[in-house]
Amino acid sequence: MTTPEMLDYIKRQQQAGKTSEQIAQALRQSGWQEADIQLGLGAAPAGPAGEAALPPATEILKTAWKIYQEKFWLLLGITAVPGAIMLVFGLLFGGGVFLTRTGHGGFFTSVGTGAILLLIMLVVLVYFGVWSSVAQIFVIKDHQENLTFQEAFKRAQPHLGTFFTTSLLAGLAIAGGMILFIIPGILFALWFSQAMFVVICENLYNTVALKKSKAYVQGRLWEVFKKYLLIGVIVYGIAIITSFIPLLSNLISFVLTPLTLVYGYVLYRALRGEKV
Repeated sequence: MTTPEMLDYIKRQQQAGKTSEQIAQALRQSGWQEADIQLGLGAAPAGPAGEAALPPATEILKTAWKIYQEKFWLLLGITAVPGAIMLVFGLLFGGGVFLTRTGHGGFFTSVGTGAILLLIMLVVLVYFGVWSSVAQIFVIKDHQENLTFQEAFKRAQPHLGTFFTTSLLAGLAIAGGMILFIIPGILFALWFSQAMFVVICENLYNTVALKKSKAYVQGRLWEVFKKYLLIGVIVYGIAIITSFIPLLSNLISFVLTPLTLVYGYVLYRALRGEKV
């Protein structure tokens, strides 16, 4: 279990600029159990980040745009992976339908076979969707390094399980809030908006990561809401303007998707009182 002394130690280390992983390593060397370390890191105050004034949304966007430009093709390539997987499955099913109509696709006429293929497709798409998202965060987080496509996915792989379960918990909470009333759903979305970055950058996960995300946002909900409102207006505004040309609208949405992630990461660092 955690102790006041442990929490005080974590707070002092955070104020000294130590990362969660560095603090956790020191605690492990002192004999603390991993479960207690995770609880302690999640329960400890966010430190000086909680007192730092957030930069204007335009400054966050400017920083995000710079990183986005530098890593444009790499981020776009990683973003395209789930779509490429979906295209493969689309060709597979399309070929199955064609064979069935020509009398050579008995394998695809079975309801059971179709259900199995659909389940496999869903699992594969979720897996690569998560892998792609984590790889993008590593490209953004380590943007000063010359990461390759393969290296980004390699770094992402160990974090897929914790990223998925944390995202699932956050998604269920947000969905539950939306079902009950709209306002709680928005509140949960803001509270847990930093959780995915906490998983990757601080090596915390599940409820611990959600609590840490909430700690960063607590007391500045309106500020965070306004920051996300700017990028939302830009991205969805462009999507609405180009919606009369479906292909163009889809292409622009695809191109701008990584920008929203970069923007979120820069905001996360600002909430921690750090500059990118």
